[in-house]
Amino acid sequence: VLGATDVTYTATDRFHLLGDALELAVGTSGRDALRLGGGAAGGPVVDATTGAVLGVVGTALSSGHSDVGF
Repeated sequence: VLGATDVTYTATDRFHLLGDALELAVGTSGRDALRLGGGAAGGPVVDATTGAVLGVVGTALSSGHSDVGF
């Protein structure tokens, strides 16, 4: 996790502002998987020790950064 930032999710009918989305450090193949329609979309983020679901990988998110993964 690189940090938290505010992001915008663009739906077909409006924009949704989301605060404190966690920016993930991902390689090139991971970044491709995070693109709209990519294989990682909607996947759970799981704590390796407890198995608890901590979040969900989202696509179509934008922030002030030009190259991000959430």
